[in-house]
Amino acid sequence: MELCLSLFDWATCHQTKRPVKLHLLLDHDGYFPVFARITDALTHEMRVARILSLPKGSIVEGM
Repeated sequence: MELCLSLFDWATCHQTKRPVKLHLLLDHDGYFPVFARITDALTHEMRVARILSLPKGSIVEGM
C-alpha cells in the first residue's frame, strides 16, 4: 500500500489508499509484454485500449 501511495500520488480514488491498475498487452508469438501502462484504479480498460492499434484477429480480454 505504501508503495502505491509514494510512487503514484496521482492515483486518488481513495483518501487513505491509492490503488493502481496495470494495463498490459502481450505479444502472443513470444508471450512478452509489448505495451504497459499504469493508471489509477478507476481508469477503464477500454480507455487505454482505444489508444492501441491492434492487428486484426487480436484477442482482447478484460477482468
